[in-house]
Amino acid sequence: MLSNFNFDNMYDILLDEKNRIAIPKKDRSILKNSSSGEIVIFLRNNGCLNICPYSVWEKIADKVQKNEKNMQIRKKILHMKHKTKIDSQGRISVPKTLRILANILTREMTLIGIGDKFELWSSDALAEDLSKSSSDDYIDGV
Repeated sequence: MLSNFNFDNMYDILLDEKNRIAIPKKDRSILKNSSSGEIVIFLRNNGCLNICPYSVWEKIADKVQKNEKNMQIRKKILHMKHKTKIDSQGRISVPKTLRILANILTREMTLIGIGDKFELWSSDALAEDLSKSSSDDYIDGV
């Protein structure tokens, strides 16, 4: 099993009629070969869904369970999730309930690799989120 992931690309993708997205080929084999192809999709507070290999999810869940300060965050991350597998065509199902909770209401989405996981955004919501960024949000020297 792979332990280090470096997902770092951005893709425009479409949701199909069966609520599935195709994982881009570049990252598909990495996901299929990790955690027996098991993937977890979970809700975050920032208007997107996170998608990660099950092995990464286990570390996230362990960290969240140890945080007793914020029960709302624990509830969102630990219970508002969907465990799935990549199918033979490289697709994963994205439940409608999670998409509604993340305000991903259109077929047009953007998948962004962020280290060991992906963020799945409504393309419009991502553009709006990025437009809110100021120069103070950037790392010095980058």
